[in-house]
Amino acid sequence: MKKFSFNCLALCVLCGASMSLLVPGVASAGWILQNSGTTDHLYSVHFPVDALTGYAVGQSGTILKTANGGATWDTLTSGTTRWLWSVHFPVDASTGYVVGSFGTILKTTNGGANWVSQTSGTTANLYSVHFPVDALTGYAVGGNGTILKTTDGGIGVEENRQGDKETRGQGESLRATPNPFTTFATLPGHEAERFSLYDVSGRKVGSFRGDRVGEGLAPGVYFLRPENGAAKPLRIVKVR
Repeated sequence: MKKFSFNCLALCVLCGASMSLLVPGVASAGWILQNSGTTDHLYSVHFPVDALTGYAVGQSGTILKTANGGATWDTLTSGTTRWLWSVHFPVDASTGYVVGSFGTILKTTNGGANWVSQTSGTTANLYSVHFPVDALTGYAVGGNGTILKTTDGGIGVEENRQGDKETRGQGESLRATPNPFTTFATLPGHEAERFSLYDVSGRKVGSFRGDRVGEGLAPGVYFLRPENGAAKPLRIVKVR
């Protein structure tokens, strides 16, 4: 991966209205201007796997994607007009995260074709995001000493702000039994309540009563959270 380490820098910076990106050239050429197709300012770039497929983000909700090493850039629909400051794809070119102004967090699981807004629990501007090992555990940082952490791909986000040390998403803990399970799990003390279930990509896969959680689902890892309440999301595993 060191071969592509240059892509992790703030590589994409627009120069006025030139609609140009700078990329490393060959031999002694240094940096070569490329046409981004936009005059919006760009603040972050990431090539997750190789030197061909990469993403850049910036002003007014701009997200760009290249599949040919920057020769051409396509504009993706982000669904927001807020400034986007950082982009990161943890393990492949499919699942990625973008953070921006006013606590904006976006996630894609299909290479940027669709972006889903996630609840960050903060209105602070977020300037950087990074998932060091996989697509589940990641961190975002921003204004006023804000540090966010997720361990479930953004379903539940904990906020730690320097100063008041406020922590969110740390409500009542849930317990599922059995876990892992083969047919369905039960949540003791919450059998009559409703719970939403999400897969590891953050996609909601269903709503269940607490006495029959996961019934009818395929085997896999899921994250459960109450539809009414502040309990921390619970990881459950369905096996064959």
